[in-house]
Amino acid sequence: MMNTFLVPNTLRLQKLNGRPQLIILSTDALKAVLELPPRYWSANSAPIEGLSSNKTFLTYLDNDNNNRIMPTDVVSAVQWLIETLTDLNGCILGTSSIPLSNFREDTQTGKQLKETATLVLNNLHKTTPHEIQLQDVQERAKIVQFGATNGDGVLPPSFLEGVEQSFVQDCLQIFEGQRDISGELGINTELLLNFNTKVAAWLLWLNQCPHKIFTEDMLNTIDTIQHVLDEHFIWTKHPNSDLKKPLLTNTPTTTLCFNDWVHPSLRVHWKNLWTQVLGPLSIQELTVQSWEQVWWIAEEYRNWLRVRPNGNFTNVPLDRLQEMCLQDDIQSSLHQKLAKDKAVSNQLLQLSNLEKTLLFQQDLCFFLNSFVNFSNFYNPKFRSVPEIGSLLLDGRWFRLVVQVPNKSKHIQQAQHSGFFLLYLTVTLTSGTMDIAVAVTGSNRGDIHIGKKGVFYDIDFVQCPAEITDIIDNPININEALLKPIEKLQLLITQRLERFSNEQERKLESGFNTETPSEKAHWVNSGVTLAALSSSFAYLLKTLSSVKISSIFLVIFAPLTLLAVFSSLVAGWRLHRRDLGPILEASGWGINHPLRVPDWASEVFTHRADVPKQNQSRETDLLRVFEHTANPLGKITRIVMWVTLLLLICTVWWQWDNMLIFIQNWEPPITS
Repeated sequence: MMNTFLVPNTLRLQKLNGRPQLIILSTDALKAVLELPPRYWSANSAPIEGLSSNKTFLTYLDNDNNNRIMPTDVVSAVQWLIETLTDLNGCILGTSSIPLSNFREDTQTGKQLKETATLVLNNLHKTTPHEIQLQDVQERAKIVQFGATNGDGVLPPSFLEGVEQSFVQDCLQIFEGQRDISGELGINTELLLNFNTKVAAWLLWLNQCPHKIFTEDMLNTIDTIQHVLDEHFIWTKHPNSDLKKPLLTNTPTTTLCFNDWVHPSLRVHWKNLWTQVLGPLSIQELTVQSWEQVWWIAEEYRNWLRVRPNGNFTNVPLDRLQEMCLQDDIQSSLHQKLAKDKAVSNQLLQLSNLEKTLLFQQDLCFFLNSFVNFSNFYNPKFRSVPEIGSLLLDGRWFRLVVQVPNKSKHIQQAQHSGFFLLYLTVTLTSGTMDIAVAVTGSNRGDIHIGKKGVFYDIDFVQCPAEITDIIDNPININEALLKPIEKLQLLITQRLERFSNEQERKLESGFNTETPSEKAHWVNSGVTLAALSSSFAYLLKTLSSVKISSIFLVIFAPLTLLAVFSSLVAGWRLHRRDLGPILEASGWGINHPLRVPDWASEVFTHRADVPKQNQSRETDLLRVFEHTANPLGKITRIVMWVTLLLLICTVWWQWDNMLIFIQNWEPPITS
């Protein structure tokens, strides 16, 4: 029994992200999964849904069928491989084939799987059956294409030739066959064993027919008019009886002939009675006595039909039935083929176990490196098991994508992860699915609610996706460093806009004030302009009196301190980013934090950078279009920049004179 507390003394764990873990890179490490208590694993459970693993593999791995992968499921899978395979190197390499010599001969399971693998290869006509491939086992239609070796105990005629095929075809004309694994009807051992007995019973039944000339059609004709004739002859003996309508004739005649008048609704049945029943029985007129004779013939025939043997014996000529009963050699050969088929049924029942073994060899170690440890999560060459797909959005490729079973609950738990997370709704052919995407890398980009992207599943099937929610956290240190500057820029912009709006309102109020005369109107306008001039003059004087060093100390020094402090806080938060809450919100059970180092950001988010060797050195095509639309546009830009440069140089050169002018300037006073 596995110890759930202690780590064996002989077990050596490799450090991963600062924590000793069991990395499955060798057969010894794979076997050590049985020795290492689950408390030292990275995960203790995971849901079946939302994993980027083979669905059939996950079904086999879920040994207790509770739709979750538990430690007992993992241990059972490793034990299965140890019990069935001699060499586990194929598990480390993740190969999809097993040499027949690698199945263990000293265990019952290994021996049965080797026999099943050999049978599969023989059925598939492999010329050199040295190893079994996963695709061989999964091509079940090809495996069962030969009825004599599919183990289902059914022999279809298409797998036979000559007289054997004719015999089985005629059997299926008589009896309802069984369906082969491939879906074709055939005979089984029970049908073949009882064939002669059932045919003999049919022949005996035929000889016991009470009336040779009587047929089922005649019986059916009698049944359609029997109640009418019974009531008619009751009427002849009891004219005052209350009988059902319509009656056969309008008078209670005791003797009926073919040409007698009958009710119009009964004339067709009446004619059929004479032509199909009474005529063959040589009855010229119908009386109570003759009708009773016909009734007893029909009743005896009806009773005879009730004990008719089961089977469509009339589909095969009588002499053919007798011939088939005498074909002992053919029946014996068919018995041998059915016996051979049944002999391999136990082997083919192991077909699922063979597929299970091949899938475990191919996928188990990869799964364990995202469960017992999370080395695949950090490895740029692999996609880890929790990553259900990838997302193309904003010109970037996002790899860290997990399925979200409950979005509101996921947001509540995942907000403590420290990741900048996007929640998107993916439109699938069968409905919709919510996913969470971690944004890493060098910049945030143009990301907002409603932005469209494309989701790629593990099979690279494309589905449309749309952002529905965002958890805002720092993406990198640079963003945290620039955050205070962005806030200051926003604050200055808001202040300038407010000041500009106030001055604009003052100017408009000066021009729009109603006065009794036009002169007064211009006076008010002048007062307003004077007030504005005074405000600007005061502003310019204040700025000119302040030293540049003071401006730096007042504005830039606190801003620098704030940026440094924000960077430290953001750096700590980025260092503490944890994948655990994101996975736990998706249904995982995580044993320890799954930190994400800074360098891993570029692993999970790839920008669309074009290599230099793929970039053309020709002129930007936009410049070509601009020259076509506006040939003087480039010259205009050059003139504008030269003018701006001259203006800056002039201000720099005459800055002292400008300061003197500003300090001595007084705004005009309007009376």
